[in-house]
Amino acid sequence: MGYNGALSDNGKGTIDVNGNFQNSHNDKLQDSRLHNVFARYSSGFGLDFGVDYTDYTMNDKNRLESKLIDNTRQLLDYTSDQKIRKFSVYADQSHALANDWTLKYGVRYDYTDNKNDQFFNQTEGKDDVGNSSSRLYEQITNFYGGFDKEFENGLSLSLSATGEYYSIGDYHKWAVYPQASLTYSPSEKHTFMLGVSSEKDYPTYWDMQTSTTYMNAYEEIQTIEGLRPANVYSVNANYLFLQQYMLSLFYERTNDYFTMDMYQAKDRLALVYRTQNWNYYQSFGMSTNIPFNIGEWLSSQVNATVVNDRNRCDNFWDIPFDRKKWACMLAMQNHFSVGSNVGFDLDAMYRSSMISGISDTKPVFTVNVGAQWNFLNDKATLSLTCSDLFDTMRMKVRNRYAGQHIDLNMGQYSRTVSVKFVYRFGGSISKEKKEVDSSRFGR
Repeated sequence: MGYNGALSDNGKGTIDVNGNFQNSHNDKLQDSRLHNVFARYSSGFGLDFGVDYTDYTMNDKNRLESKLIDNTRQLLDYTSDQKIRKFSVYADQSHALANDWTLKYGVRYDYTDNKNDQFFNQTEGKDDVGNSSSRLYEQITNFYGGFDKEFENGLSLSLSATGEYYSIGDYHKWAVYPQASLTYSPSEKHTFMLGVSSEKDYPTYWDMQTSTTYMNAYEEIQTIEGLRPANVYSVNANYLFLQQYMLSLFYERTNDYFTMDMYQAKDRLALVYRTQNWNYYQSFGMSTNIPFNIGEWLSSQVNATVVNDRNRCDNFWDIPFDRKKWACMLAMQNHFSVGSNVGFDLDAMYRSSMISGISDTKPVFTVNVGAQWNFLNDKATLSLTCSDLFDTMRMKVRNRYAGQHIDLNMGQYSRTVSVKFVYRFGGSISKEKKEVDSSRFGR
């Protein structure tokens, strides 16, 4: 049994935006609370049982003042609240059968009560705003079963399937998600691996209700009720030679894929960010990983990937899209050893232009360097690391699709320098720490 908590008070921040249409100043204040209690039981005959309860609250206050080009003034003072109560229970059972077969099965149930509110205290100079309030009850019931088997000829097999009943509001859906993996090693030189998997990806609770958050007088974030989880299907085939060299073929398709996209409204001066479902996101390609050494002083690894991405959405505002593009990624890691106690690292990565909905990202590259010194009989380590040495890992987005004209340059510094010292005490025991899944909480 245990308890996890996370408290954040008075998270203050300001956002200033200056442009040829408006100048804005936004004062933000955010508080959040997370409490989680859990119980676990593991038997001696393969049964694992667990119960979780999580209570999460978030309060986000914004005071946005904007001055437009015509000298008019806007003032928006509003508060966003989120309250989540989540209960989970699961039971897993495994059996060791004859001839090295293993049978596994189980059930899991999740219930979530999510309440979101957004209230405007002041709305000077802007009339098209309104309060919003919603409450969603989500239920997820999973039943799964599977088995594992290792054969004497170097073949291992794993098969499983999960049946899910998903319910939120008036939306109800049954689905089955199979998974399979096959590994065959006819000798120490050759290993073949094949994997087929499927799973569901869930949006945040805030994105599943209707609201509008104003970043400034030009940019706003919209969420719309009816956003659905995505179904992810993937196939991977790998060949491993000499336990070092890897060649991989992969295919992935995500139906009802969801992401946040930009759109310039055609009836007013506004840039709208909205998370919505596409028809699908699809990618396939090939990658290879080649390690090599030069004596005892250099250990290197090269990775190259070629991928074809396809993005399709028939209901993207008034400009549906179906786009394809080939892209490549190259990466290299190098470790230089100077004696047995000193080492240096030099890593580099390049990624070509890619697509994301109606936008294109420009090519990027980065270089990382580092140094390590082990001393006191390898009990102590002092390391220095510089990520993105030339400060080039800056995302640049260009949009020229169906009358949309957007250039987005992320101008923040991406270079970081860190120093770390580690001392290893003899006989220390690392304890397992339970993490609370809060990926769907907050904004």
